[in-house]
Amino acid sequence: MTMGERLLRVPEVARRLNMYGPDVYELIRTGELDAGKGRDGLVYVPEKALREYERRRLHGTTLREGSRSSPSGGRRAETREELLRVPEVARRLGMHGPDVYELIRTRELDAGKGRDGLVYVPEEALRDFQRRRSEASSSS
Repeated sequence: MTMGERLLRVPEVARRLNMYGPDVYELIRTGELDAGKGRDGLVYVPEKALREYERRRLHGTTLREGSRSSPSGGRRAETREELLRVPEVARRLGMHGPDVYELIRTRELDAGKGRDGLVYVPEEALRDFQRRRSEASSSS
């Protein structure tokens, strides 16, 4: 973090992303959102990092290309299916992280753990779930 750039606290970032604070900390922990501790020991997110994350999210990439390994251990390839973390799935479905974990637990939404121990949902599985949910709501 450089001098003069606007720094945001996690509650403000959570508000802007419409998610809970623990979900923001998960984005930070997994490297999807840059952050650092200030002199006061609190966690701050540079506003520029938040804008970059929002841009990636808008374009469907939640992890920085080439900056970390995929859950399978290999480098990310631009052509492979996108894997989404639970906070991103929750945002796309308009629900909270624990609700997504419940969908996974009840096998309504396919997911798996990567070698890094984190839960990933294939984008295709999310599309299938959304299609099934849409068909169910239109038939009732």
